[in-house]
Amino acid sequence: MSTPKQGFKVRVGVVVVVEKQLLLVRQNGRPFWVLPGGTLEPGEGLADCAIRELKEEIDWDISVTQLLGVADFITPSGKQTVDVFFMGHYHRGPLRFTPPYPENIDEIALFPPDCWGELNVQPQVFWQQWQQRTVATPQSALVNEKTSTLGYLGVYGPQ
Repeated sequence: MSTPKQGFKVRVGVVVVVEKQLLLVRQNGRPFWVLPGGTLEPGEGLADCAIRELKEEIDWDISVTQLLGVADFITPSGKQTVDVFFMGHYHRGPLRFTPPYPENIDEIALFPPDCWGELNVQPQVFWQQWQQRTVATPQSALVNEKTSTLGYLGVYGPQ
């Protein structure tokens, strides 16, 4: 098997629902929202990456409760990112967010379920599956984190 010419990275995203609201962030001047998280560092475990990134970006203490799914992002030049999505459980941290934000974060917000359908969230391969689950699953199940694994979500490219 050959490796992509431009290399690859592993990125972790975390679904955290607090007080029936979903945590999302906007980064790097982009017009869409993403799950909080970041890039895996050498020698770091996936769950450890999720915990570290939420602490660095949002100053939240979380635990990782479940693997939700995995997807591949491949650019036209062959650069590959493996996205790993987890469910996280909020323990402590601010629930109100004011600038300046750390690192490359432009905005941090909590969204109630009634506006999830209106949001532009990337990657869509994950967000569409998540929204289908929220329609089929009572909100109490989401809040209690009793969700099933989405599994492998496939390959997706630039939007």
